[in-house]
Amino acid sequence: MIKKYGTGLLAIIIAVGAFAFTTPVNKNLGTKLFRYSAPGGSYSQPNVQDNGNWVLITGSANCPSNVNQRACEMDVDDSQLNPDNSLKSSFSISAQQYGSTGVFYVNGISSGTIHNKTF
Repeated sequence: MIKKYGTGLLAIIIAVGAFAFTTPVNKNLGTKLFRYSAPGGSYSQPNVQDNGNWVLITGSANCPSNVNQRACEMDVDDSQLNPDNSLKSSFSISAQQYGSTGVFYVNGISSGTIHNKTF
């Protein structure tokens, strides 16, 4: 009986063993929506780039993605969040001034989708 089924059984054991020790593919499981909370109504570059001024919200996005005038919202990949759903300190936000207004919009983030808005 071992001679008859031994090779097949050995193949199954090797296959199961090989899959048991492989690293699973890291898939993006989702995103969370953050809205800019302008301290004192300021859209300055340091304020827009400060992770602490972005608040997790549970609603849907209210700002378009194709307008670059003022910071508004961003969908952030879950991989960029702490266990308490705050932005990781390594999460990077870059901001650019709209014309010469002194008002900044988000023009780059570590990972996710940017939603700026008009005045």
